[in-house]
Amino acid sequence: MSVQLVLLLGAAFCFHVFSSTLDTKEQWARVSKEEWYRSPSVNVFDLIQKNNEFAFNFYRSLVSQNPGPNIIFSPLSISISMGFLALGARGRTKTEILEGLSFNLTETPEADIHQGFQLLLQILRRPGVSLQVNISTDVFMDGQLELKKNFLLGAWALYSAEVISTDFSDLTSTEDFINDYVEKKTKGRIQDMVHDLDEDTRMVLVNSIFFKGKWKVPFNIDNTLMSDFYMNMGRKMRIPMMRADYLRVPYFQDRMLHCTVVQLPYMNSSASILLILPKLGRMPLLELSLQLDKFYHWRDSLKMRKVALFLPKFLISWDYDLEQVLPDMGIVNIFSQQSDLSGLSTTTKNLSLSKMVHKAVLGVTEEGTEAATTTRRPIIHISGKPKVVRFNRPFLVAIISEETQGILLLGKVTNPQRV
Repeated sequence: MSVQLVLLLGAAFCFHVFSSTLDTKEQWARVSKEEWYRSPSVNVFDLIQKNNEFAFNFYRSLVSQNPGPNIIFSPLSISISMGFLALGARGRTKTEILEGLSFNLTETPEADIHQGFQLLLQILRRPGVSLQVNISTDVFMDGQLELKKNFLLGAWALYSAEVISTDFSDLTSTEDFINDYVEKKTKGRIQDMVHDLDEDTRMVLVNSIFFKGKWKVPFNIDNTLMSDFYMNMGRKMRIPMMRADYLRVPYFQDRMLHCTVVQLPYMNSSASILLILPKLGRMPLLELSLQLDKFYHWRDSLKMRKVALFLPKFLISWDYDLEQVLPDMGIVNIFSQQSDLSGLSTTTKNLSLSKMVHKAVLGVTEEGTEAATTTRRPIIHISGKPKVVRFNRPFLVAIISEETQGILLLGKVTNPQRV
C-alpha cells in the first residue's frame, strides 16, 4: 500500500489594503531595490522571468484543453508549490518538476532556484513595500509520518513552510480542519478546498496566496449601470458595468494582434492590473500569441492616454486538477507509480502524489473590494476627447507586482458573473 500526498493551491485576489510584518524587518530596511534582484549567487530577475514564462505556457495548456470558460490562476502559487515539492523529489521526478517550471538545469543549479524563491518571497513580504502579499506554505502531516531533517530545514529556511501535525484516522474531521485553516488564511475567499481524501492519504501540502489592493483612482459607484456583455458564440448577458468618463492611464493599441492594452494602478503604484481587450472574434489569435516577449512588448509600449473606460464589475473563480494540465508541460513522473519523493520521509518510500488542486478567486468592484469602507475619491476629469475602451466582451487580465515585474495572477474573463 502506498502513502499518498495531496497538494492544494489556493489564490485569492480582491482589492483592499492588506499588511504584514516580518522578523527580518531591520535587515530588509537596509536592502536597496537593486540588491533585491541579484545576490552573489542568485539572480532573482531571472527567476521572475522564468515564472512569467511558465505562466504563459501554463495558460496555453489550459486553453488547448478547454478554450471557452473563465480562466484564473496564480502562476506564483503553482511555481512556489512545485519548487517546494522538488526539495523532496529525486531523480527524474525532480528534473521534470524544475524543467517544467521553465528552468534550464545546466544553466541554473537547483540550489539557486530554491534560493531565488526564498529571496522572492522575502521581497514580496518586505516591510515598507506598499504591495503586501500573504503567501504561506503549510504541510499537514500524519503524526506517524516522519519527515527527513534536511527536507524540514529546507522547507523552513527557503519557503517558510509550517508543518502541522494532523490526525488522518478520521478523514472527515481532517478535511474540515484543513478547509477551516485555508479559509482563514485567505480571509474566507477560498472555501471547501479539500474533499474526498483517499484513505491512504497521510500528508496534504497547501500553498495559499492572498492579495488585497485598492485602486489608485476608484470608480464612482453612481456611474455603474447595467450593460450588455457579449460572450462567446454570439450570446450576451446584462451585467453591472463600471464607468470612468475621463481617465489618464497607460494605454497601447497592438495593431498586429488587434487588441487594446490598458493598465490600472493600485494605490501607491506597487501593483497594477493589465487588461488586454481583443477585437471581437480575435481571442484565439491573441491566446496563440501569448508569449513572454509579447508581454514585455506591451509593457514597454504603454503610453499615458486619456480614456473613457467601461469595465465589468465581476467576481469569478475557477478550480481544477493540475494533474490534467502539468503533463502537457513535461511534468508526468510525479503523478505515476514511478514517482520518487524519497527525499521527504524517513518512514515510507512509497509516497506518491495523488491529487494536485488549484483554486483561484478574483473580484473587481468600484473601490476594488466588495464593501466600500473608506471615503470614495472622485475620478479626476481631464479636458479633451478621450479614447473609448469598452470591456464588453472576453478579455485577458494579469495582476503584476511593479516591485518585481512578476505576474501574480493571469486569466481570462468570458463570463463576469460565473463564480
